[in-house]
Amino acid sequence: MHEITDPDDVTNPAMQNLLRLRFAQLAEHAVPLSDLGRFYLVRPGDDVSALLVNAVDGTPEEPSWEWVQDHGSFFEAVFIYDDSGFGHVYLIPDMDGVDPGLLTLCRRDATEPNDQS
Repeated sequence: MHEITDPDDVTNPAMQNLLRLRFAQLAEHAVPLSDLGRFYLVRPGDDVSALLVNAVDGTPEEPSWEWVQDHGSFFEAVFIYDDSGFGHVYLIPDMDGVDPGLLTLCRRDATEPNDQS
């Protein structure tokens, strides 16, 4: 998985737009982004077991994500790790080569984004 520190780290324009929005939303907290969370791009062939079984007692069948949104060509999955709100956001392309089990879970749990997303 690739850690995203700048929206220009990805080439997908829809992902870039979402990342710009999320980074702006987090900037309102006036603390470094790294204190609030991390963003990752899942790539074809990545081992996603750490994503599915993580520090918040998830299982491969029931990931402990807070929510998953379907953005058309990719999913956004959010994991919150503690009461401070620190978490990880995973952008998961809906494409061949990405773990099919992960994509099945994303499709099962995903909601459509709303205007406030």
